[in-house]
Amino acid sequence: MKPQKLSLLLYIKDPFDLKKGSFDVLYSQIAVEIRKLLEECKIRLSLYLPGNVIQVWNKQNIADIVWMRGAIREGKLEIVGGGFYDAMLPLFPTELQELQLKEHFCLVEKVFQTEPVGYFNSSMAWEIGMTEVLAKQGFRYTLVSEKSLQDTLGRATRVTGWYTAEDRDSVMRLLPICQNLCEVLQQESSTLQAKLESLGESETTWVVTQAIPLSSMEKIGAFFKRLRENFEQFSFQFWTLSHVLEESSGGKVNLMSDIGTNVGLPAGSHSCRELLLRRPEADLMHKQLLIANSHAKSLLPEKELLGVQRKLLPLMAPEYYADLYDNEGVRSPVVRWKGNASIIAVEEEIENRAKLDGRRVEVSDFLRNGNRQILVNNSNLQFLLEQRKGATLRSLVYKPAQLNLVSAFQQNGDVPRAFADHLLPTSLTDMKQIDAALNDGQGILSAPYDYEIERKENSLGVMLRAEQMANVAGKEHVLHIDKKFELNRSNSELDVRYALTNGTFSDLEAYFGTELNLGVRIVHGQRAYSLKINGQSVSLDASVPLLFPDATVVSLKDGLLSYAFRFRFSQPVKVALNWIMGSHQTAAPTVVQGVRLFLFWNLKLQGQGETDFGIHMDFSKRGFFL
Repeated sequence: MKPQKLSLLLYIKDPFDLKKGSFDVLYSQIAVEIRKLLEECKIRLSLYLPGNVIQVWNKQNIADIVWMRGAIREGKLEIVGGGFYDAMLPLFPTELQELQLKEHFCLVEKVFQTEPVGYFNSSMAWEIGMTEVLAKQGFRYTLVSEKSLQDTLGRATRVTGWYTAEDRDSVMRLLPICQNLCEVLQQESSTLQAKLESLGESETTWVVTQAIPLSSMEKIGAFFKRLRENFEQFSFQFWTLSHVLEESSGGKVNLMSDIGTNVGLPAGSHSCRELLLRRPEADLMHKQLLIANSHAKSLLPEKELLGVQRKLLPLMAPEYYADLYDNEGVRSPVVRWKGNASIIAVEEEIENRAKLDGRRVEVSDFLRNGNRQILVNNSNLQFLLEQRKGATLRSLVYKPAQLNLVSAFQQNGDVPRAFADHLLPTSLTDMKQIDAALNDGQGILSAPYDYEIERKENSLGVMLRAEQMANVAGKEHVLHIDKKFELNRSNSELDVRYALTNGTFSDLEAYFGTELNLGVRIVHGQRAYSLKINGQSVSLDASVPLLFPDATVVSLKDGLLSYAFRFRFSQPVKVALNWIMGSHQTAAPTVVQGVRLFLFWNLKLQGQGETDFGIHMDFSKRGFFL
């Protein structure tokens, strides 16, 4: 059998890492193994490395770097470019795309003394609009999935070689990856033999990618050992990726987008942007990054702007947007926690550089959904208010702890919110019934509110007014609601007040309450929180859901971050608490994704009757309240 032409790209997928430097030893070992592979097998290959891996090599593997420079000059090794943090570039503004590429390009040029001509990202996300950005950076080709080109060309037969995509005044060459061959390159020789025979003889080069494992030294050693064994047994003709461009082109294609791989999107998806539609948690992370970038551009001089934007680059990594568990996507509580903490830290730096203090309010379409939202800040708190969605909070940030409290994950795809109000029938007598009603969105008061910004000497508030309709026990009721969020004299206090008026002449008896979807952090498999109601500790390991009557004070404390927040009420309130659970590999929900607090009162109003309720929240960095 005639030897198959093979163009192999090895790459490292930068893992999620809470502690910087945790994987440095493994990165260093990979450099040794790659040099050994090239020396022993006499092959040519291409290599993509995230920016931090290159930095580790440049400190710990100088001899291997020098050897690789020689291999590059001899045409045995090609370094492929990409994002510094392996970002899914189509999701982000052009200036951040260009900065990702430029930072990586300059580092490769400095360390390996070569200019990359190819672009790669491990999530394989592609959109036609990237053509100009990549061409501007000097890239000549990018890798895409073979299936995406098959779908574009309308055929089921194999696609090899390269094709061109054109957008405005720029052209990019697309190299399809042979996924079937990627899957068997690490298999037993008999499996690989069968696959090679099924491919038949071809004059074109098969493009294959392999992710280098990072779980342990043993896994890394076994990975390269298998490669050497298969390469010694099968007489491949190896070429670098750029050599594929010397073959004849397959023609032009109109590949508008490629959804990518290993990002959690189902079959039938058309773009990586669907991650933002499927996962509100990822969408909020994305919009917070855009808000921070917008603030930096409007408030900072160019030199300071560049420094802040560099700190946004790690937040473009795919784990913050992929619909995955196991620290690979936003289904992981610790990923959401770190992502929110990093964005809050960047916003704090912008505030400090711009010398912003005091209370301030902005009104804009921050969520890019066609409606305006209200962003309110002081030195310690920030909240994003959606007045057209029932005057609910999409985020509630306590800056000293770098924490967004509204960061739960909803398995059903609902948007996590705080202060989502409900009107429920009093026939719901136990926690299971109440929990089921909340899950079904029963009695949700989600009509749009009119708003007015109230600025006073010692406070900043948003007064909201609406007429809300709800069906309670088969009867239609109308409530006139004045709802007010107010930042008071202290920078760590938030008041939420309700003034309710029965808009009909019929008596109304129901539960009026507000729902908060709060995020939790799981550290080494343990929850870090303690809960007290009326000063008494409540075990969070007890069976839930939990219903507690007549609460006047509710406090939650994070023992690891040493922050706490406390609710106090104008009149005693019933507290319904339940864990927000998510499924992992099984149908049963097994992963704690957040905690739902439902705070509710007995509401008895005669026709045209009035009443009011109040919630006072205060926050403490040390976990103590005076």
